[in-house]
Amino acid sequence: MLANKNQAIVSGLLGLGVASLAVATALPFNDRIEFRIGNRIESQPAWLVPPKAEFRAVERGYGGIKILLAVVGTGGMFLTMLIARNEGEFEPVRQRIKQYKNRAYEFGHAAESAYQMSTTQTRYKKLAEADEVEFEGQIEAAYMESLGVDPQQQQPALTGTTTLDSVANPGDKVEPSTASAIAGNETATTPGLLHPSEAKALSILHQLAGSRMSLLLIAGTGGGKTVTQAALISLLLEKCPKAEFWVISQKNDNYCGLKGKGRVTIFDINEVKTTLDIIHHVWGIYNTRRMLTEDKRKNLSPVRLLLADWLSINSALEKLASHPDVKASNYLVELADIVFNGRDFNVCLWADLQSFFLKAIWMEADSNSRQNFNLLGLGNYYTDEFGCVNDSYGVLSNMIGNRYMVENKDTRTRLIAEFNALKPISKQNERPILLSTLEPPSVCLQADVRHYQNTSSNDVPDTQTHPPSGTIEQDTETAGNPYGKGVDDVGSFLVQVLSETLSPVFSEEFPLKEHDQRVRLAKLVIAQNLGKEKTIFLLWGARPGGRNHHLYTDAREMLEKLIKGENNGYKC
Repeated sequence: MLANKNQAIVSGLLGLGVASLAVATALPFNDRIEFRIGNRIESQPAWLVPPKAEFRAVERGYGGIKILLAVVGTGGMFLTMLIARNEGEFEPVRQRIKQYKNRAYEFGHAAESAYQMSTTQTRYKKLAEADEVEFEGQIEAAYMESLGVDPQQQQPALTGTTTLDSVANPGDKVEPSTASAIAGNETATTPGLLHPSEAKALSILHQLAGSRMSLLLIAGTGGGKTVTQAALISLLLEKCPKAEFWVISQKNDNYCGLKGKGRVTIFDINEVKTTLDIIHHVWGIYNTRRMLTEDKRKNLSPVRLLLADWLSINSALEKLASHPDVKASNYLVELADIVFNGRDFNVCLWADLQSFFLKAIWMEADSNSRQNFNLLGLGNYYTDEFGCVNDSYGVLSNMIGNRYMVENKDTRTRLIAEFNALKPISKQNERPILLSTLEPPSVCLQADVRHYQNTSSNDVPDTQTHPPSGTIEQDTETAGNPYGKGVDDVGSFLVQVLSETLSPVFSEEFPLKEHDQRVRLAKLVIAQNLGKEKTIFLLWGARPGGRNHHLYTDAREMLEKLIKGENNGYKC
């Protein structure tokens, strides 16, 4: 019990006391004399021996020693009791102090470990940042070398008459007398040509719009999902005017005029049957088509179920699992049928989400289930009208670095480098970055497709299957500009004109109907320095030579007038 220095003292005193008492008890007290009286031998203390007794022997006594040892033994016992009592009073305090010491040791050990971990993390972070800077420098150097430019030079060594100034002022590519007609702010901030990858982004949207696989559009809040959805809807309607769309949404958006056609259902937690009826209706189309024989499955018109903000809608439906309508519905089974089997019958699911995990699309299966979807990720950066910054690159960055999204490590490294290279351009111009898993996976700057939000679905025939009862029908309205600020809508057509996905600018079929807008767009085309033959073809669709050469001649004259600043009469 006495685990301290007093333990030895107490043990010594106790032992001394016991030994003293034992010895004191054993020793005789007085001297004794053995004497003989007659034939009898007796032993008595010296003071009791008769004077006439015959002396025989003396047995020594130890009275003083016995008293001394008794006193020592008694004192040792007393001191032992005092020390033991004192130790008993201080033992709880000593035990608490011991516990505090143990805790302090544990805390000290934890603090030391945390400090070491923090130091190690800081060191690794600095090393990672240094590696990233070095890697970006290597990418930049490789990019400059691919352009034939010495990375060590401050001014790129361009050849010919082209200079850095000519990028913003293309006047050196036309006659001096007409250069001023096309110089100005429109060429300095050419919308739609911020990066060469935009043409690839537009091509990806065309492929996804026409694909029979279901599509997941994944982006954080403000990532550009609404604009991209409008572009996909419009592109599919351009390819197939008979395409049939059904939309379930959290927001009262226009969806390219589908709302005015009664094809948009606003999710209402108090009216879940309306949402479930839409899902069942589209599944019914799939179920009818799957009963067709193989010879009758050809040329089936596209049917698309668009689930906008599906993550929040599905979460609400999961919480209402005990609701009679939800409980009786097999909506998850029906959606799975459409995803896994609808491809053969041109019935597909388009869903936009804020997460790329399988649970966000109601699936608990392995990652191979994700292979049944085309994946399109978006990330953006912009400042709204209140000055609040929205940075939605996080979801896209996680997608690019996730091995389940992009399996090949080298490909992930390449995509991350492309993503980092595009971020400054995206931030400066508030244009989204796009990730596509179409082979090969690619990262692009999203093309300027905002004009698709102002298109309508007037091509949807009235003879199509009408929505089930309860679907919301409202007046058509145009959506606001969702990304970018102060950018002219005319410029959004430029990338499509240059990629020849639209008819000539001054043709009757061109989407822009206002003549002034066509003239402004034509000046942007001229500013690209494509040469007169290419420019004339993009603006009027005329080629030199052949029986239509006179059209090319007239178009050339109109081009000269346009360059000189004359804005009237450009139809061939």
